[in-house]
Order: sequence, then structure tokens, then C-alpha cells
Amino acid sequence: IHLSDLSKEDVGEFIGDTLNLKAQDVLPLTEAIFTKALGNMFFTMQALEQLVRSNALYYDMMVFRWQWVLSKDGLEELFSNDIVEMVKSKIEQMPSKLQNALMVAAHTRSTFDIDTLTEIIITDLPGSVLTRTTLVQLLDLAVFEGLLVNTAGSEEEYSFAHDRIREAASTFVSGEALDTLLVHIGNILAKRGVSEIIGEDWMLFTALHHLNSVPSHYHDSEAKLRLARLNLKTAKLSMGMAAFNNAAQNAETGIDCLPPDRWERPREICHELYTIAADAFRR
Repeated sequence: IHLSDLSKEDVGEFIGDTLNLKAQDVLPLTEAIFTKALGNMFFTMQALEQLVRSNALYYDMMVFRWQWVLSKDGLEELFSNDIVEMVKSKIEQMPSKLQNALMVAAHTRSTFDIDTLTEIIITDLPGSVLTRTTLVQLLDLAVFEGLLVNTAGSEEEYSFAHDRIREAASTFVSGEALDTLLVHIGNILAKRGVSEIIGEDWMLFTALHHLNSVPSHYHDSEAKLRLARLNLKTAKLSMGMAAFNNAAQNAETGIDCLPPDRWERPREICHELYTIAADAFRR
């Protein structure tokens, strides 16, 4: 469903209704927020929340109404120029374990399931021991805060409420820590992806993306051979979907993962990778 951006008047009505005030009474807020959010409903809500977090917008218990003390220009200065930073400031207010869960989930896909996320978090991530029950409670808190939504028809799946929320959550890790996390997530997803019971193609493609993206020193000889097999499997899947460019790229990457004596030890894998590469380039 595509929702059009709101007009300035609509934004004023929304802010007024939210604060239980008349639209003309919230004109400074409307002007400042509309300048930054340009009528986008999600950005408008995030801007309001940021004003509350910074105490520029507060509920006055003496007069029982919402108040603000800054001018329009002063309000605008409180907003981040980047909506991702605005969302990130909200995530930073959440419990640290929820921050970590959102960060991990952001490096899987937009919609994720409890079991997969639980296995990623509790396996080989020091300091991140978390029970499934506690994780569900934390994710439900994220739903309450508007960061996630429950997938329709399923209590086992969650989705990021907006792409910018996922983007903001993904920024909580960088550098070598990010590479280490991507290897960990990639290995878990690769293992789950080949399961006949719980395996899904997205797991294999996401695993491949992560494992192919990190520097080669993260893979020893055995890991490189496993990565060659994973590239082969996803190349076959891509061929089946007529995604020939992706298939060719996966096959080439898989070939690069093979040892110098590739025609001797993993001979069958090598032959299949070269065959798929050639077939994909002909399409």
C-alpha cells in the first residue's frame, strides 16, 4: 500500500490531535517538523519523539497540557539532519540487550523469525546470552515503541517498521566487529539454510552475501572450501530463477575460493562451478 505524504495542514492536524491541542496552537511545531519531515508520516512521528526525548516538548503538570519553550528556529536546531541519526537516538534509549538484538536482526533481513534470531544471538556471541522468552519480551517492547511490527498472521515473525529503522540498527556495529558478526551470522544462516526442515533460500543468499563480503583472512582453507560449496549452491538457485548475472558472479567467486590444486582435490565442485559460469555467460 502506498501512502502519499501529508500536507502541512494535515501534519498540523496530526500534531494537534496527538497533543490534544488545536492546529493553530501548534504552528511552531508544525513548521519545524514539516521542514524536516516533508509530510512523511514516519519521519513526523520520529521528530515528535526526538523533541520529547530532548525535553524540548514536555507535558506541564501545572497547566495539564503539552508545552515547548523554543522558537521555530530553535526547534529545527534540535533535529538531526539525518533521519537515521534521529531513529538511532531512539534505539539508544532502549535496553542494551534490545539494542543488540535489533543490531543482529538488521543484518539478517527486514522480516525475521524468533528461532533464527535466537540461535544467532545465543551462539558464540560473548555477553549476549539470552533466552528465547526474554528475547520475545524485548521484541514486543520494540513493537510497542514502534520500531518493529508483528508479521500478519504470525506470532513468530517480526518486521522492521521502516527501512530507516533497520538502517539505523545496523550502524551499531562497524569495522572488525562488523566483519566478525557477519561471519557469525553467515555461518549460522548457511547451516540453517541447508536444513530440509527449516531451510529457506533467503538464508543461503544472505549467508553468501555476508561471507563473501568480509576479508579473505577470516576464512581458513576449510572455510574457503565451504564457501565455494555455498557459492555453487546459490549459483544453481540463481540459474533456476534466470538470474544469470548473479549465477555467473557466484560461480566466479566460488572458483576464487578453491585451492591452487582445484582440479585435483575438490574436482567435482570445480567442474560444476566452471560449467555454471560458462553457461551463465552464454545466456
